[in-house]
Amino acid sequence: MRRLATLAIAALLLAGPAAASCVASSFIEKFAMAEVVAAGRVDRGILPSRTVTFRPVTVFKGDLATEVAVRIGPDVGNSGATSVDYDATSGDHVLYLRAVNGVYETNDCSGSHAGAPTSEERAIFGVGAPPHPGSLGGDSATFGLLPFIAAAAVAIGAGALFLRAKLVRRAQRGA
Repeated sequence: MRRLATLAIAALLLAGPAAASCVASSFIEKFAMAEVVAAGRVDRGILPSRTVTFRPVTVFKGDLATEVAVRIGPDVGNSGATSVDYDATSGDHVLYLRAVNGVYETNDCSGSHAGAPTSEERAIFGVGAPPHPGSLGGDSATFGLLPFIAAAAVAIGAGALFLRAKLVRRAQRGA
């Protein structure tokens, strides 16, 4: 029995801290780490996707469209939920967001919380600003389209240079 207890303690010590645990951070550190902080309404999304629709009313930091998709925890593929997934039930929330791989993301460690901004948040944030009108299906769609738009611009530019060089060579042969 003693040997089993010793093995269990050794296993716990060797395992170290959990990979998905929150590091204690101050309110100011959480605010500094967020790319966007906004107050608004969460509509429950489809659970398997771990994504909710967020309709911000006031943006305190960064820039946000009037409707965005927000992942409620780290991207873990098909492995399911994590221990730091944010409990984004329908209703009013203040979300601290980061853009990760073209999608806004929050989690239990970010500072996001249900309800209105706290007095501490209001003192730091001030009145905030309204969100900008959505375009191209919201901010997550815009993030996803940017690489394709850039690639198309490069391809068009390269095609124009190729065509110009061909026309110059043809003109030089004819002269």
